[in-house]
Amino acid sequence: MKRWRDYLISIVFIVLVWQLISLAKDNPVLFPGPFQIVKALMLLLLEKETYQILFQSLLRLILALSAGIFLGVFFGLLAGNHQRIEHLLTPVMSTLRVVPVASLIVVILILLSNTYAIMFICLLVILPLVYEVSKQGVKHIDRELLDASKLEVLKPTTKLWYLTLPLSMPYIKAGMLQSVGLGFKVLIMAEFVAQARTSIGRALYVERIQLQYDRVFAWTLLIVMLAMAIEFGLNRFKPKVSA
Repeated sequence: MKRWRDYLISIVFIVLVWQLISLAKDNPVLFPGPFQIVKALMLLLLEKETYQILFQSLLRLILALSAGIFLGVFFGLLAGNHQRIEHLLTPVMSTLRVVPVASLIVVILILLSNTYAIMFICLLVILPLVYEVSKQGVKHIDRELLDASKLEVLKPTTKLWYLTLPLSMPYIKAGMLQSVGLGFKVLIMAEFVAQARTSIGRALYVERIQLQYDRVFAWTLLIVMLAMAIEFGLNRFKPKVSA
């Protein structure tokens, strides 16, 4: 209960600060107040097109997240267990981690069509994050447990699924939570640049050029709410491991 009270206090503080800045700006067109934004959000939720846009963008996000998390966990667990694989993957993952997102978007858009490019860009940004936390999860497993597992004759896949993966899960879960927000940001940025049809990025672009900044902020608020809902679902996710 205390946690939710603290959340409420924080939200009220943000709303008050936003309202004060809006009053100071005294330009509701360029910097709408919180109540104007909520009104725009309500109108947005009444439009059928909003749900079509959300479906397409969320589908791209889910596909990119699923692929990025799967590949990141797979290669991270391998690298954590095998030093040579880690050495082979380090240059690739380091490059993906430091390359500017804007440059990545431009290069991938040149190579692929818009729809596939957007998902691939998101995947490439998520991949090194999930890879690193998965690798660190393996490296932080209690050595005594690993030594004890060597006494049992286990297939590599069995050891990976029933020992390494469950013990690395706290790190993997943290990486998954971080990848949701990051993936959403990158996806919408890529949609904005690529002008992908039926996408949140394009919707933001159209609202901006039409000077409907209350709807721009309404879309932004909706994105934040969706990302928080996904993170909340992931945070409650507890994988079941068979004995």
